[in-house]
Amino acid sequence: QGIDRFFEDGKVGFNVLPNDLNRMKKKLIFLNKHYKHISADCIIESKKFNWDTISLVLFKNYVRALNNE
Repeated sequence: QGIDRFFEDGKVGFNVLPNDLNRMKKKLIFLNKHYKHISADCIIESKKFNWDTISLVLFKNYVRALNNE
């Protein structure tokens, strides 16, 4: 938890609810099958983790949440 909306679903992993075992199983199988590609994307995406980028993403999510209320 805690990385929602930082990454497009499927880019470096998947958003799976803890009690959705069927989806979790399917996504783990997918990740295993596509490990090299997902792993390469993880390395690329990890470079975005600096305070400038993180604060901008958090700000955009905060504004989006305010507008949806």
